[in-house]
Amino acid sequence: MRREALPSTQTDLYSMAVMLFYILMAWHPLDGKAEAAIAILDGDAEYQLYGLNPRFLFHPQDDSNGPLAGMHEPIVMRWRRLSASVRALFERAFTAGLSAAPGARVLETEWRDAFARLRDSLVVCPGCGLEYACDADDGDPTAERFACISCGGEVGLPLLLNLGRDRLALHAGTQLFAHHLDPARRFDDSVALGQVEPHPADPAIAGLRNLDDRPWTASFADGQTATVPPGKAMRLVAGTKVQFGRRNGVIDFAWKLQAGR
Repeated sequence: MRREALPSTQTDLYSMAVMLFYILMAWHPLDGKAEAAIAILDGDAEYQLYGLNPRFLFHPQDDSNGPLAGMHEPIVMRWRRLSASVRALFERAFTAGLSAAPGARVLETEWRDAFARLRDSLVVCPGCGLEYACDADDGDPTAERFACISCGGEVGLPLLLNLGRDRLALHAGTQLFAHHLDPARRFDDSVALGQVEPHPADPAIAGLRNLDDRPWTASFADGQTATVPPGKAMRLVAGTKVQFGRRNGVIDFAWKLQAGR
């Protein structure tokens, strides 16, 4: 913007962060109350806003270019529905990342990891379809239901599959991929190895179907164990431990809502 450097990997990383923010927020990350106060957004004004004095719309310590009441409420709502890890990367990209200091700008692998976790945490309002990103936090569960900030309807938090580093919301359609069950296959979501399905006779009951080529072992809270062969499903019950082969998981309920109320 200031014509002080040629395009490079560093400028590409910054441009990627801007593009991702646009995709999720439908807004520019540096357009806040300072941009709204400009009567004519000409070249000089853009140079000042984006080049000489850039400030992130959601800067954690500087609200001089923050959201403006009566104008940015939809942007704020979208921001609050993101996971904490994705918001932290955007904050870094548009605070420290406004400089080209080594390590300040967010790498592709960091975005991929955060968005993979975001996908795993999505909970959908059954009334209007609004998606929420919920972060799991052991020992700090929220209520099992909350009111949707869009339609006011009731949203229930599903059970959670805790795989240690990865945690998945177990609602209908949730899929387990290779990167969930094999730590060596990072970002591999080419084939589903498991899927949550409603019971054909009672939609209130959900099961996890084994789509892998190896059996799973389920250990229930009452001490019983069962083998889940390929193609078969196990009922989702809190307290169940599952041995998937290279990774073990626990079905529980430990959500920390990032975005809802």
